[in-house]
Amino acid sequence: MTQSNSNASVLIRPNVAPGTIDLVSRPTDFFDLLVALGLTGPTTGAAPVKWNLQSAGNGSAETFVENQAAPSAGRRTLVQASLAMTYYRTVAAITGHLLDNARKNGLYESSVWEAELADAVKALLYLLEQNLLGSTQDVGIASIIDAGDTYAGIAPGSVSAWAALETAVGGALTAAVMQDTYEALISAPYNAMPGVILAAVNQLTNYASIAGPAATTPQTRIVLPAQYDIGITAAPMSFNGIPLKPIRNMTSTEMYWLDLTEQKTAEGTVPGIQLQVHRDLSVLPFAITNDNMSAQVSMGCALRVANRRRHAKLTGITA
Repeated sequence: MTQSNSNASVLIRPNVAPGTIDLVSRPTDFFDLLVALGLTGPTTGAAPVKWNLQSAGNGSAETFVENQAAPSAGRRTLVQASLAMTYYRTVAAITGHLLDNARKNGLYESSVWEAELADAVKALLYLLEQNLLGSTQDVGIASIIDAGDTYAGIAPGSVSAWAALETAVGGALTAAVMQDTYEALISAPYNAMPGVILAAVNQLTNYASIAGPAATTPQTRIVLPAQYDIGITAAPMSFNGIPLKPIRNMTSTEMYWLDLTEQKTAEGTVPGIQLQVHRDLSVLPFAITNDNMSAQVSMGCALRVANRRRHAKLTGITA
């Protein structure tokens, strides 16, 4: 009888490539951008983080004539912001029996425990990303860059200077909306200089369509050569020199304008926006339990916006 693949199947070595390809979608665009721009840093003392703000100035300035009596003295109005840290963690575990197989080179992965820890880090950073892009008070950018929500213990209803510029578009993104936002931000009382505009990918497409091939008004369409690539969003995009950055998990109907400049104080300068890290990304091994190895991956941080008034958001933009 002729030997065959079927009869000799026990001799055939499975043709499985080493390693594991991750199919889980866990983009961390906003966190990665903060790191790339150098907008992360350690806290320098105990939590919560606090900083002092001046919400109003001396109101005694006046013109005066000869022999006119001096007015009553004015003073600054001061208030203190206080921002608590948010802690994140994941736990990874592996059985002693699987470790035995790993030690004997019996797995497709050479370092299965390290792979579990690396995946736990990805899960933690993805949760952090989701929270940073969410609307939880003091945690997410949707609440921090806002005209009405309380942030760092201060409500704009009580301190009007603690309100970001917020515009409810309620329709399509237009050149006029972009221009009005820019003009308002660089003018009093905001006096900002936006350094980056963040939005979901669909809003970058909408921006490109204002004057691109998809423009509804023929006069605003870009004239293209005979051979062309209409995928404009692949190229770096900007508005008045301000880079537009795609953030994949950001709310698809919103756009954020951030001022990245440092804020001046009498004692020096402080970051305008910074992810302040109170606990660095840490791995804490747990005791061996039931022959299993386990560890906690954790991090503690908060997004600190020193001067809330220097930032803006657009809401209700047609997705």
